[in-house]
Amino acid sequence: GAHEVACFLLTEPALTRLGLQHNAIGLAGAQALANALPRIASLRELLLYSNQLGPAGAAALVDALPAQLTALDIGSNAIGDAGVQNIASALAQHSALAELHLDYNGIGPAGGSALVASLEGNYNLRSLWLHGNELGEAEDSLRTFIERNRENMPAFDVGPDEEEVFKAELTEPFDCSNFEHTVVAGASGSCEFADRVAKLVIAQYFSRCRTHALGARGQVVLAAILAHDCGRSPSLWVVSLGVGTKFMPREAARADGDRRERVRDSHAEVLARRGFMRFLYREAFACLNPSTGYEG
Repeated sequence: GAHEVACFLLTEPALTRLGLQHNAIGLAGAQALANALPRIASLRELLLYSNQLGPAGAAALVDALPAQLTALDIGSNAIGDAGVQNIASALAQHSALAELHLDYNGIGPAGGSALVASLEGNYNLRSLWLHGNELGEAEDSLRTFIERNRENMPAFDVGPDEEEVFKAELTEPFDCSNFEHTVVAGASGSCEFADRVAKLVIAQYFSRCRTHALGARGQVVLAAILAHDCGRSPSLWVVSLGVGTKFMPREAARADGDRRERVRDSHAEVLARRGFMRFLYREAFACLNPSTGYEG
């Protein structure tokens, strides 16, 4: 399959995004893709999460990356220390790289040190995924680089629509007197109430998930659960919010065993449901324990 994709890429030199997550590409497929990648100078995002690349496959791909690539996801590919040491120097040559995923790759302190040496001079990298590895002290150094780069970025602008939400939507109560009509007959969209929900969720995302928003690329997948109460101001508010599309690799889930101490599914809707359950537990606890002073 990867060989067919590589042949297709040769006919699409203007391609900007390529996502092939969870396709068991392996070493042979990685080498085939590596032969085609230099022909796609316009490629900005390459997403190859969980493809059994191994150290050699990852090295082949990184050596062939287009110079203007801004996002690379090679998480959950069993790269290990040896693989990271091989690709670290190649990554150092990609000054345009702004987002790098290396999560769940079995990287230890040696690989972490190699990353520190190679990425220290990259002032554009602002999103680095490292969870699922044991990098030791190197992880703190890498996070320091990311914080430095984010501080040097232009001020974050949520845009006029979201700014309007911050100033008005979060404080002005929803008109409950005409609730049924509002749901059926929308003004700005197919449903005015649905539009309001969407704006409110987006505003909360920008407000509470600033770090994620700064490093986000392409489409962001959000899920939320809201509460509506005509007797409260504001009458509509977000009680749980989730963002993301990933889940834990099979190997990591097996290593967790029956303890289930890690969150295995990090899709937005799953996280929103987990948050909503916590919200309900908190409300129930407060009702049963008035002495807590919590006002739901």
